[in-house]
Amino acid sequence: MASFAGKLPTLLALFLVEKAEGTDKFGIVKPFPENIYPIERTSAEVTCVAFDLSTESKKKTPERILFMRRNKSGRYTIITETENIYFRNRTEEVVEDGKKSKKLFVTMVIRNVTLNDDSTYGTLGRYECHAFAVGDPVERKHGFYVNVILKTEIPTVTVPEVIVLRHSENITLACNLTEGEDGGNTGLKSISWYKDGVLKKTLRNPEPGNPQGSFEPLKLSNVGVKDGGNYTCLLIVLLRNKEDKKYSVSDSTMVEIAAWLDKQKVDPEYQGYKGRNVSLECPAKGFPLHVEWKFKKKGEDKVRSCIGALDGKYRIHRKGIYEPYFLTLTDLQYSDRGSYYCCLPSNCSDSVQGNCQRFVLRVRDPLGPLWPVIGIIVEAIVLFLIIFIAEKRSKNKKRGTKAISSYRVFSHDVTAAILVSQNNETAAILDKRVEFRSSSSIDSDRGQVRLRKVGETADA
Repeated sequence: MASFAGKLPTLLALFLVEKAEGTDKFGIVKPFPENIYPIERTSAEVTCVAFDLSTESKKKTPERILFMRRNKSGRYTIITETENIYFRNRTEEVVEDGKKSKKLFVTMVIRNVTLNDDSTYGTLGRYECHAFAVGDPVERKHGFYVNVILKTEIPTVTVPEVIVLRHSENITLACNLTEGEDGGNTGLKSISWYKDGVLKKTLRNPEPGNPQGSFEPLKLSNVGVKDGGNYTCLLIVLLRNKEDKKYSVSDSTMVEIAAWLDKQKVDPEYQGYKGRNVSLECPAKGFPLHVEWKFKKKGEDKVRSCIGALDGKYRIHRKGIYEPYFLTLTDLQYSDRGSYYCCLPSNCSDSVQGNCQRFVLRVRDPLGPLWPVIGIIVEAIVLFLIIFIAEKRSKNKKRGTKAISSYRVFSHDVTAAILVSQNNETAAILDKRVEFRSSSSIDSDRGQVRLRKVGETADA
């Protein structure tokens, strides 16, 4: 009887606690802390939320949340901040039916997870959140597990290192898969090849016993510039065979296409006009592609290498990583005439032999083709005025006066066609005594008017 009397206070306290817990809705609420599966040497975090879900007018206010660990013997250890563990706290105001209450969020962050942090293998045991309300000594608990996955458990994939190919070659890219030490606890979800983030091929649920044999290599035939890029083998696994615990393992390689020049047999010529722009297209191809532009002024032997870097007159550009390079010259002047070279990288040397494509640039006056015509017209007008004045003066003189000039005046109804053709010399003859002649070339234009003496023929 005495022993029962001694246990009565303890039993009463337990009864009151159970009764309070049956009606009290303060504690750890959703979203509940989930069991996590961090990989060793990575970071992990868990958040616990304390709140009073009761509908009473006076709700309990959360004061603090403690993170604890309990070992197999039931002994608790409070988790405190260390160099490897820290906490984040925040509160949120909740308004219900015009009444305000507070919700407390506490997050535990582990910077570098090790096997000692595991709930099963760690000496401190499983994890629990303990929530405390203001003025209430009773703590509310919620447990969770931290399951540390060792690096050795996870399969790995490897691909060859950087590969340099010549255009038109063939290659086979293999993704070598190595299973983890505990392959039975890690499922294989899929294995895929990506090029620059774009899926090329995939295999879902590869055979666990022979994943390598069920996934064929990626074959590239007759490679060109657009085959160059970053190729990634991506393996998705299920940690501890759980569908909601997907983890990606990958390895990448860069496929490079050696640069080459698709040179033209004859050096291309470009014709620009003063004050305008002109663009030269480089025939170099490859991936990744780098070129150097060089310039040799007309009439000089000195070569300027790596133009365009600082001079605002030049602009080097391309439309995409697989497209050719262009050199654009702005506000052309006659001093821009000469030879331009697009070369494969040579450390900005002045050599233009070998891996270079030459371009010849000619700069003309925009009105160049009109100058011969204008000159002929002006000379014709002047000649007409001279003849007209001479005729007027001759009428006022007596008969027998000698002719003013040894040249005869052409008829007023003379008609002629003036023809101007680039790079070809043409002439128009007026009444077999006045001859107009013009010529035009790439670099210059000229015109000429000639008067024949009386009796002289066009063949003379």
